Amino acid sequence: MDYNKGSRVVIIEAGVGGLATAIALQRVGIDVHVYERCADLTKILTGSGLHLWQNAVRALQKLEAADRVQAVSEVVEKMEWRTLSGGLIAEWPVGDLSRQLGASAIGIIRADLADALRGALHQGAVHRGWNS
Repeated sequence: MDYNKGSRVVIIEAGVGGLATAIALQRVGIDVHVYERCADLTKILTGSGLHLWQNAVRALQKLEAADRVQAVSEVVEKMEWRTLSGGLIAEWPVGDLSRQLGASAIGIIRADLADALRGALHQGAVHRGWNS
């Protein structure tokens, strides 16, 4: 029995969490619609870069959205902690762990992440400029 047949879900807000949730619901056959008050999504997707660690990229792989996201991101191979004068405090070979886990850690601009997630949804799933 297909319990999802005919199911419809409405998600309010088109941030990263809402979009990822919409992708997951869409993948199990639920008709999902995301409503966002702002007509211009660049106004809500502010901030600079994010790191997505291997577990987040593995989740995106399960959603079949990882390729879209990785296409607009940079792989993190090594993390370094330095003093104000530039002296090395510590380093972590992130790339080695990524290869063991089967998913890369990545750096991405928040707006690029949201665009990639929106692209994984069916056309017409995101409704902008909606006001109750």
